[in-house]
Parts: sequence; structure tokens; C-alpha cells
Amino acid sequence: MTPVETYMAIEAAIWRDERRQKQDTALAWRMAALMRSKHLPSLKNLLSTASAARPLSGDELERRRGEFREMSAAVDLERLGPALEKLAGTKRG
Repeated sequence: MTPVETYMAIEAAIWRDERRQKQDTALAWRMAALMRSKHLPSLKNLLSTASAARPLSGDELERRRGEFREMSAAVDLERLGPALEKLAGTKRG
């Protein structure tokens, strides 16, 4: 691996570890909250994957689309594609 690829791999590992630590902390908090609960919620409610995000519409949707266009305008996919494929290939191997 090149120094840049090594740096990226280290940064990704640090990010994963920090995220895992936050998830573990949240899990411990939930377990403690359930232990103090007088009534246990149903398993269906606990396992629900319903998103809390509301659908966007109107001005907010257009504003977000504009932000996305601004962010992606400078991305050169032709140059980025081979670099991502190379990086993905090194992680599999």
C-alpha cells in the first residue's frame, strides 16, 4: 500500500472503532433503561426499523437537491472511478 492508502486505512479503522464505541455506549444505556422499565416493550417495537426521517417536499427538497448538485459538480467521476476500484481491490485482497 502507498502511504496515502495506509493513512486512509488507518483513518477508516479509527472511524470504525469510534463508531463501534458509540454504538456500545448506546446499547448499554438502552439495556439500563430497559432494566428500570416497569413494562417491557414488545419485541416488535424494539426491532422496528421504521425511520424517524420525514419525507422532504417543496422548498426544502429543492434546497437539498441544489446542495447536492453543488457538492457533486466538482467531482470528476472518470478520474475518481479507477482510484475507487483500486482501493476496493486492495481491501478485498
